[in-house]
Amino acid sequence: MAEMRYREALGAALREELERDERVLLMGEDIGVFGGAFKVTEGLLEEFGERRVRDTPISENTIVGVGVGAAMSGLRPVVELMTINFSLLAFDQIVNHAAHIHYMFGGQARVPLVVRMPQGAGHQLGPTHSHCLEALFLHVPGLLVAVPATAADAKGLLKTAIRDDNPVIFIEHESLYGVRGEVPDSEEQLVDFGRARVAREGSDVTIVGVSRMALTAERAAAVLADEHGVRAEVIDPRTLRPLDLDTILSSVRKTNRCVIVEEGWPHGGVGANLAALVCIVMPRLSDTMEEGTILRWIGRDGEHVKRGQELVEIETDKATMVYESDLQGILHTVAQEGQTLAVGELIAHVGDAAPSDREEGPALAGPARVDAPGQPAPGRAPGAPVTPTAASDALQDGGGRVKASPLARRIAHERGVDLGALRGSGPGGRIVRADVQAAQARGEVGADERELEAPQRAADTAFGAPRIAPAEVASAKGETTDVELSRTQLLIARRMAESKATIPHFALELDVDMEDCVALRAQLKGVAPAGEPIPTYNDMVVKACALALRAHPRANSSYRDGRLALHARVNVGVAVATEGEERQGGTLVVPMVFDADRKALGEIARETRALAARVRDGSITPPELSGGTFTVSNLGMYGVRSFTAIINPPQAAILSVGAVRPAPVARDGGISLRHKMALTLACDHRIVYGADAARFLAHIRELLERPAALVL
Repeated sequence: MAEMRYREALGAALREELERDERVLLMGEDIGVFGGAFKVTEGLLEEFGERRVRDTPISENTIVGVGVGAAMSGLRPVVELMTINFSLLAFDQIVNHAAHIHYMFGGQARVPLVVRMPQGAGHQLGPTHSHCLEALFLHVPGLLVAVPATAADAKGLLKTAIRDDNPVIFIEHESLYGVRGEVPDSEEQLVDFGRARVAREGSDVTIVGVSRMALTAERAAAVLADEHGVRAEVIDPRTLRPLDLDTILSSVRKTNRCVIVEEGWPHGGVGANLAALVCIVMPRLSDTMEEGTILRWIGRDGEHVKRGQELVEIETDKATMVYESDLQGILHTVAQEGQTLAVGELIAHVGDAAPSDREEGPALAGPARVDAPGQPAPGRAPGAPVTPTAASDALQDGGGRVKASPLARRIAHERGVDLGALRGSGPGGRIVRADVQAAQARGEVGADERELEAPQRAADTAFGAPRIAPAEVASAKGETTDVELSRTQLLIARRMAESKATIPHFALELDVDMEDCVALRAQLKGVAPAGEPIPTYNDMVVKACALALRAHPRANSSYRDGRLALHARVNVGVAVATEGEERQGGTLVVPMVFDADRKALGEIARETRALAARVRDGSITPPELSGGTFTVSNLGMYGVRSFTAIINPPQAAILSVGAVRPAPVARDGGISLRHKMALTLACDHRIVYGADAARFLAHIRELLERPAALVL
């Protein structure tokens, strides 16, 4: 092997291809007489003449356009742009012509064009010469993108690019031109596109370095090994399109960690794209979702999944949702069924092929055995005690707390079990309910409970009073069964508690004369086509609220960091209760009637029926549960006269609707029975004051007592 500088290897590739194929020609600014801005083409003009090594005017759009035309005519042009920044001037030719012509002509035309361009931070180069823009070209269908980091790859990939029938964006880092490396002597030593280079083998962490960062990653891996004993595996993708994702995933399955290093802007880069391909994370399925629970994997581990295929069933704070795959390939699950993870945490990854030797999937907290939830690890009983030394080293989260599920933590607190004395049997060593219950059964209580018991024993001795044994007290309530709340129920509990604790509620109540609404509904029943839903009193309330909200914009706003956010759309949420098992109970879900102020009463009736049906059969989707500006909650169907609901943050108010009932009313000097309904408006005092709320509620009453306005 010969040792060459990066620029010399590129020059050798160009020379060999010019000699091998007379259709190859070079074009660019100063590539002939001057030898190129970075001396890559030095000497080629004298060797091959002006016909095949052409200096061009300073017009990148023209240079690339001529290259596209030459490629379509049967030549194999290699175009050099002085830096990648100037490719923006030729973006139309690259994207709309070079990349698309093959498809626009139904495959009858080919564009075997190579566009070489340096990029990256160089020496004494200004802000318009130092960008890294490979991500721009990565997005474009029809382009191949090469980013060689070594002299050998620079030569082998450039030769492959020139021989390829597709347009290739060939990106060379400016700081690499002087770097030396060994290059194979053979002129037929090609480097395939879509085949990554494992620059260094390791087992602790995978580092993917793009372009020059591959060499930086190798140096970092050497430091990690020498100074910290960390064995890092370094992967150089070499080409970004096509991407050898299988090699990367194989490494990540082995190391359980992945660090992606690129030189460029912080958002929307190659690293973000690669991270999305490597990992499937817990999705945000609603605007308030903070974490989700994996209920059931629909796609099986090791199965080939397609884009749009149902992948996993996730319980959110609002409903149970089915998440569809954005990727195509072999599914490798990481999160276990029943596991609760924060939004953005890893749940699975999808690769191009099944691994030959199945390993544990990547874990955000590093390598750890993942046992089934609630099951003890091999050789260990649930809640097995640990020695003081082991207890001090018990698995902790990032905040220094022992890792335990919220339910296990609550039970331990109630029953005086010291979590620090337990070793968890859950995923990643997490303490679960079974561990706490097993510890309690063995009589292991924490220091706090023992300290509380000592004064009690002293008091019993001093006063000689007979005490009822704890077991007798417990038996007075009979057998107690702990029922775990669903994820939705837990989140409803937390959000409602936060609402009451942080929002200054106040409530107003008034009665509405519903006599005309009763008459209107009777008329609608008589004229409605068969099968058409008849608007209910609640539909009329929704419509009245929507019209009133349009006239009282503060009631249609929310409070955010000391400011009011006034919403242009009126989206009224309708609280829907779902039924569950007797012990488990149901949940409360609030789907939205969007733009309710602009919809006819009949349209609202049809929509609320459909939404309620989808809530109860579990087919409701996240968009239908998000974006509400006001909520209506109705318990009138249960005979409830009035109640005060809790505001659904960040909304300004919620309206509670009672039963429509006959009530005696003094009218025209006599007593008569009329249909009445109680409305209770709970408001956030930071947004709506008492007088404003009273006017808003009075407007709703006025619309309901003159319901003709609701059908206009």
